[in-house]
Amino acid sequence: MEMQLARLLKKRVEAVTPETRLTVVAQKMIAQRTNALPVCREGKLVGALSVRDLIWRTTSEGRDPTLATVSEVMNQKVVRCFGDDDSREAIRVMRKKRVTQIWVTTRKGEFLGTLSLGDLPPIGAAEKSRGVPDEESLNKTE
Repeated sequence: MEMQLARLLKKRVEAVTPETRLTVVAQKMIAQRTNALPVCREGKLVGALSVRDLIWRTTSEGRDPTLATVSEVMNQKVVRCFGDDDSREAIRVMRKKRVTQIWVTTRKGEFLGTLSLGDLPPIGAAEKSRGVPDEESLNKTE
């Protein structure tokens, strides 16, 4: 069986709320060295805010970042998996949605963390550890 995503979480980023001012978000992104932050209300994931969202939606719409809040520019459609999903499901979702990072929540929507493609075991690692040959080894001639 593949490892559950909750066990693979390495990086816990600090969430922001929909009411957080954009200047605070920018400072948190710099401090945490991240390109995106989860947006949570009462511990539940309600959206995400990327550097791109922050720059494009703030500047293109002429918002004052000292007054504007996350709720004005956040993305409410987030790509997520659940903590009890396995790594194969995360890879499937990432491929389908064409992303390299996903948000991980409980089934009730409580935010657990984030995973990047690099945090996941390579496809086939579980099979190799169980002695199941991969396609490359099947094609070898001796």
